[in-house]
Amino acid sequence: MESISLKEQGVKSLKGFGFVNVTIDNIMSDEVYRFFFGRFLVTKKGEDKKINEEIEKLLNLITKGS
Repeated sequence: MESISLKEQGVKSLKGFGFVNVTIDNIMSDEVYRFFFGRFLVTKKGEDKKINEEIEKLLNLITKGS
């Protein structure tokens, strides 16, 4: 799984919580979206060992962007 797929899943998840304006382009740049996307990634961690590395990369980017 690539980070774009994780971002797509994150966008879908956040939209389900009412964040109707979230997109793949702003999920990592908007402070609120980034926070909730980080929480989403933490819940995904451990589900599939293949994507854990990609999740870690994204979480590191989120942390640096804070």
